Amino acid sequence: MDIQSAINHYLDSIKLSRADNTARTYGNALDFFSEILSDHNLEPSESDLDELSEESVIWMAS
Repeated sequence: MDIQSAINHYLDSIKLSRADNTARTYGNALDFFSEILSDHNLEPSESDLDELSEESVIWMAS
C-alpha cells in the first residue's frame, strides 16, 4: 500500500469516529506531513509504507 492510500484510509476511519474539527485537524497535519515527505523526495502517492522510517517523522519535527 502506498503512503497516500494509507493516509486516506486512516482519515476515512477518523471521520467516522471523531468530531468534524478533529478529523479536519488530523487531515491538516497529514497534509503537512505529505508535503514534508515530498520535499525529501518521498512522494506519498508513489512510495510504499515500508519506505517510511523514523527519519521521516524527524523531518516533520525539525
